[in-house]
Amino acid sequence: MHPVDEQLLEHLSAFSLYARYLVRNTDEAESYVQEACKRILERRNRLIGENIKAYGIRIIQRLVYDAGRMRPFNELNDESQVADPDTDPDEVFMADELLNRIVQMGRVCAEVLLLVAMRFKQREIAQQLNLPANTVATRISRCKQRLDVGGL
Repeated sequence: MHPVDEQLLEHLSAFSLYARYLVRNTDEAESYVQEACKRILERRNRLIGENIKAYGIRIIQRLVYDAGRMRPFNELNDESQVADPDTDPDEVFMADELLNRIVQMGRVCAEVLLLVAMRFKQREIAQQLNLPANTVATRISRCKQRLDVGGL
C-alpha cells in the first residue's frame, strides 16, 4: 500500500470530525471529506513524507470556506444531540455539556480546542490557522482556563 494511502485511511475519522464541526451536517461534511480525499489521492506521489492529516484538514477548511458553508458556532443540529444507544448516559451528558460550553465560547476557542482534541501539536495548529505559535499557545491556555479544564 502506498504510504500516503495508509496515512489517509488513518486520518479519515479526523477529517470527518473536522468537516462536521465546520458545516454541522453529516452528509455535507462527507462530500467535503470525499473531495479532500480525491485531491490527496490525485497528488499522492508528490505528498510522500508530508503531514497528510494537516494537508487534508487544510483542504477541507478551504473547501468549506470557499463554498461559504461554515455554520455559526452556536448552531447545533439535531443529529449532534443523538446518542449511541450503547453509550453510557453519564458520558453523553458530560460530552454534551463540554460541547455546549465550547460552542458558547465562540469560534476562536472552538476551532483551537477542536484541533487540540484531534491531537494536533501547537506548531501544527499554528500552521493550520496561519498564526504565530505563541498566539496559538496563548489561545489554548486562555480557552482551557475559561473551560476550567487546565489538567487536559
